[in-house]
Amino acid sequence: MKNYFWIMLTVLIVLITSPFYLGGNPIDLVKDQVERIIADEYYVLIDRDGKKVKGIETPEDKEVWNREYTLKAYDEEGKEKEVNFYGYKNLRKGAYLRLSIISGDVQRYEEVKENQVPLEATEKLKTLTSKE
Repeated sequence: MKNYFWIMLTVLIVLITSPFYLGGNPIDLVKDQVERIIADEYYVLIDRDGKKVKGIETPEDKEVWNREYTLKAYDEEGKEKEVNFYGYKNLRKGAYLRLSIISGDVQRYEEVKENQVPLEATEKLKTLTSKE
């Protein structure tokens, strides 16, 4: 029984301290994992420049400009949803993005290759761009 206690204590210590050795904050790492589980994933194809909008001013009173995108997004089953999100710069035209959406808000986006986009979403995105 003593050995079991020490083994479990060692495992617990390793689990708690390993994020620090990996260069991350354990709270952020847990938050990221939870977000990945509960978020809905949608895909968009960047086909235009974002609308230039004024962002939050910095402490140095420098103006910051963001880019606003309002696009049609599709999930893995091809279900459509209009999404609105911001980037710090113009995103590359022709780029596929995977959006993580929680409660209707885009929490994060990341560029993915076309072959990483589900087939149903790819077909809808290509049809959408060929219409324009």
